[in-house]
Amino acid sequence: MLIRGFIATGVTALCLIGLLPGNAAASSANPWYSATLAGGETSDGFSWKMGVSGPKGKPLKTICNIAAVLDPPRDDLPYVESHDSKVCSSLGNPRDSAALSISVGSGDSTVTVMEVLYRPVVRKVVLVLDNADREVFMPAVARVRDRAKRGIPIFRYFIGRFDSETCLRKVITFDKDDNTVHREGRPPCSAGQGNT
Repeated sequence: MLIRGFIATGVTALCLIGLLPGNAAASSANPWYSATLAGGETSDGFSWKMGVSGPKGKPLKTICNIAAVLDPPRDDLPYVESHDSKVCSSLGNPRDSAALSISVGSGDSTVTVMEVLYRPVVRKVVLVLDNADREVFMPAVARVRDRAKRGIPIFRYFIGRFDSETCLRKVITFDKDDNTVHREGRPPCSAGQGNT
């Protein structure tokens, strides 16, 4: 089952310093840009952030999904654990996408957060689930301060939050005139296993 909507940003400032603008990773001397797109927190205190990075001056040739998870504080540890993920792809043509999924939380409160990046031509994404439900996302252009100055290309993205057992069977993307850009099928999932 898909949990609808975007997640509020700015939960924990400690969650992957490299995603935050104004730090050394985002300075003008660095040949790579980075920006935080969204963040949230689970009911059991795990914080997460999703973002994007890539080399300046190479619009969409190399673009990376980045994610960070910050575990809740524990009485038996003098520090807080965090986990980072990064996957780089190319958005060379309208059919391409770049995706990263992370599991956040523990036990029954675990959710899967998925970030998907597209070229600007993609305006709508339909996810067909194994139970035949359809979920529609309208990928947004990232609102990033000083985009051109920071070397961040224009792309569209959505971030969805899913139950850990959600199984996608088909992903269909559309342009602004509702013409199909790309259709991708996925194999069935094993019982109790998701593929987001």
